[in-house]
Formats: sequence, C-alpha cells, structure tokens
Amino acid sequence: MNLAYLDWDSAIEKGALQIEADAQSWLEITLHAPIVFLRDWQGYLHLCLPCNRSVVEESLIFIEAIQKCHEAFGVLSIANGLEEDVAALVDAFVIFEDESIDKADLWESSDLISLATGTVKVCLLERQDKEQDWLRPEISNFHKSDVRRGVFFGVKGGVGRSTAVIGLAYALAKAGKKVLVVDCDFESPGVSSSLIAIDARPAYGVVDWFAADGLGFGGDEQLFQIGAIAEMSPLSRQLEGSILVAPAFGEKSEAYISKLGRLYTTTTSHESNGTHLKTFADRLSEVISKLETAFSPDVVLIDSRAGIDDTSAVALTRLGAVAFLFGLNTQQTWDAYTLLFRHWQKHPSLGGKEDFREYLRFVSALTPDEALYPGYLAAMQSTAYEVFGSTLYDQLGDDDEEVGGFNFAFDAENSPHHLLVIRRDDALLAFDPIRYPDHLQPAIFEKVFGDFVTEAAVLLGKE
Repeated sequence: MNLAYLDWDSAIEKGALQIEADAQSWLEITLHAPIVFLRDWQGYLHLCLPCNRSVVEESLIFIEAIQKCHEAFGVLSIANGLEEDVAALVDAFVIFEDESIDKADLWESSDLISLATGTVKVCLLERQDKEQDWLRPEISNFHKSDVRRGVFFGVKGGVGRSTAVIGLAYALAKAGKKVLVVDCDFESPGVSSSLIAIDARPAYGVVDWFAADGLGFGGDEQLFQIGAIAEMSPLSRQLEGSILVAPAFGEKSEAYISKLGRLYTTTTSHESNGTHLKTFADRLSEVISKLETAFSPDVVLIDSRAGIDDTSAVALTRLGAVAFLFGLNTQQTWDAYTLLFRHWQKHPSLGGKEDFREYLRFVSALTPDEALYPGYLAAMQSTAYEVFGSTLYDQLGDDDEEVGGFNFAFDAENSPHHLLVIRRDDALLAFDPIRYPDHLQPAIFEKVFGDFVTEAAVLLGKE
C-alpha cells in the first residue's frame, strides 16, 4: 500500500527530477541562489524561487514549470486543490525572493540539504520543532579542540551503555588519563550515581546550567568549580589519573522537570557585535567547552540518551566525537539503526572534510557466551556490515576496480561496522562500583570490558 500523503521522499524526488527536466526554464533565475523546496511545520511542500514575482508572471514558460513541479508534489503540495485557478496556485505554492521576510533564512540557511547534482541546484529546507540537528554539520571550530571526546549512544535503553561509560572511564584513569564524564541522558539521568556517592554530589548539574544560561548567567565562573557543577569520583583515589563527573542534576537542583521542559529552547545572547540566537546545539557545545576549559581533561566521555533525539543528534554528528553505537543482535536494533542511517544519507557532512562517519564505531553490547549462543558474534558482524554497507558507506559502481571513497572490506578493523565487544556477565548486571568495589576485580572487569576498553582507548588516543 502506498499512501501519497505519506510518501514524502518520493514526492521530493519527483519534484527535483521535474526541476531538472525543465532546467532550461530555471537556469536564468538560479545563477546566484538555489531553488528551495520548503517542507513546512505540517509537512506540506512549497516552492521557493530566488527571483521577483514579476519575472514569473511575465513568462508562460515559468508558469508551466511551476505547475509541473506542483503536480510532481501531488497531494503534498501546499496548493493541492487549486489546479483550476493558476493565479491562486502560484500565490499559495510559490515564495518569491522579493516577498520573503528574510531571504537569508531561505536561500542562505545552513540547514539547506542539497537534492540535485544536475544543472539546476535544488535544496530542501525543513521546518520542524525537533530533530533538526540530525542533518546539521559540525559546530564551527568546536571539533578543533585538543580534548578527545567519546559519545555513548543506543537506539534503545537497557544495553549497558552507561555501564560502559563507567568501565572506560575507570580504565582510562587507571592508565593515567584525566577523564571528565558528562551525563547528558537528561530524561533518564543515572551514570553519575555509579560514580559519585549520593551524599557527595556537586551542588548543581548540567541541566541547571541550561536554566542559568536561559536567564543570562551561563558564563558565571562560580558554577564551573569542583563541588558546584562537577565532583571527583572516589573511584579515582588510588588511580594514576582521575575521574571527574558532571551529573545531569546535583544536590541543590530544584524544579528539575521544569528546567527539563526548557532544555531545548532557543535563547538569545547579547554580545558586543549584536544579539545572537543560540540553539540547543550551540548551548550544549558551550557547556561542554566551558567544562573542558575549567577542568582541563584529557578525555571527555558523554553519556547520551537512548533513542533518536536532539541530544543524541548533537552529540553524534556535531561534536567531533568518537561515537560508540550500542546494540544487540536483534531485529529491533537493526531496524532502528537502518532508519537512522538512511536519514543520515542526506547529511551535508558526508564526503566532506568533517565527515562524522569516520568517528562511528559499533559496540556489541551484552555479548552472550559463545558456548551458549554459538555463532552470535559472527552473525552480528555480518549484519553490521550489511546495514552499514547498504546505508552509510559510499556505493561502488559495477566498473569500480578498487575500493574508493568511504567504504570498507568486511574484515577491516578500522571500519565503523567492526564490532567492539562488551561481554555479558551476571555479576555486573547491577554494576555499581561505588557500593560494590568487587565489581572492579580484574578477573571480572577484564572479562567484561577488556576487549572494548583496549580498542576504545586507542580510538580516543588518536590525534
């Protein structure tokens, strides 16, 4: 069953093909800016033309080209139902440059997604409340920091993601690194509970900083001190390095749910060169930068929330971090990652100098004993290769003799699909080294985390 009003990608593809079919008509007006397909808040499609209305109204060729584009969009065109009235169709369907309130917001937006590689440049612009950051490039200059960052992500919870953060933080600190753990699983905070005792939390947390920033106090240096927004974990007392934790909430955090409800709000900052809007991505990168400046860690480990959410979008694609993607060898895992990877196929960074794909690494979480589940890892490796290869890797043509672009052999250990393995052990089902120090016994720790921390440490140590 194909329902036209749900076939968004198909409608947009047909529109782009129609624009290219009428290329000779459009070339004259696209010399300085692209044609933009605007998908509005409801999901309807508009045609944004970088020219004045008079240019179109004086040309039957342009009118016919507009009608064809409208027909290509079908019921998803904002002008659906106006086919009998050409003037009304153009009024409803087309946004002209001379009638746009903010031209830069349409034709120069950083959120434009290129759709066509033909003679006419066509782009898509989304208008949506959330999930915009999945298709935005890295934050300017943020990835140039000398601090190595690792993000822990899973499309579903309960796969040992937070446990792995603790395990890797401990291993890195044991090797002499100064580690900062930031709890960005705001809707389900908890990683800090296994790193800091209940009565030793700092006064505030990361969510409190967002509240302070919304009120204009995000730059208060008093907040970025030990005991204010971060605390040292007792796990690092006998280690060569240290583990510093910035939790989602602290001992004095109040109205947490109310602060959470304002977390993703776009705020304004008043600076000497004018007033600037700050998106959630800008604010998250800012608080991480401030933490890095205040505490000078060697490595930052970010526990991101599970699921396809704005927090994860920023952390995975916009912070220049090694992204550890957690999963089990289940259909639920692979279906969810396939949906995400297909969406990423439109990402503007793919193929560029800031291509985030090179930082992706897949983690086989809670890997069962091979004796009980023979062939589990081999099957998971095959599926990982198939999913990554069919979605995120560059596709090779039949005539390609050598592997080129972003593509890897099945057994390539430097590839995103290569599995970093964390073993399942019932002794660590409730991993809590603060309350149960025995969880850090080398025999248990090495069995569960050994393979993972060895490879993860290498990835986080690369320049």
